[in-house]
Amino acid sequence: MLLFGSCRTVSSPPEASPERAATPTLALSPGKSIGLRKSERVPKCIIEKINDTWSPQIKQPVPVPYGQSVTVTGWAVDEERRSVAGGVDVVVDGMPYRARYGLARDDVAAYLGFPGCKNSGFTLTVPPSKLVEKGLHHVALRVLANDGTFFYNSAALAIELR
Repeated sequence: MLLFGSCRTVSSPPEASPERAATPTLALSPGKSIGLRKSERVPKCIIEKINDTWSPQIKQPVPVPYGQSVTVTGWAVDEERRSVAGGVDVVVDGMPYRARYGLARDDVAAYLGFPGCKNSGFTLTVPPSKLVEKGLHHVALRVLANDGTFFYNSAALAIELR
């Protein structure tokens, strides 16, 4: 599987089992990254699933029925500090929204060898009202540094509302 970010590829920890899937966030809040400095470093993160599509990095554009919510789930850490991130924003067509961050991901902590990263999972559900046009849209991540002073930006994935 690809590490979500730049062109760097690595294997990733096991995907979250469906039993451990978190309840999606229902209300959208503006992203915590707004107004922060962007780092040039590549984030250590992955979007594991968009709606029912696992490994969306290799299945682009991800098809989404028009009028349906889009749920993005995965994990992210502050690799430089070997700790959980200060938060995750899911960026949809350039607009950052605050994901629910801090979900249990013992598998990620074990895989990375960062014991402090057990709560590195995230989820966000984007309602249909935020995706009003059919066609291609882009989803990316902003991973906040642990201290919340800047963010790492990932490459975007394409979704297609059909």
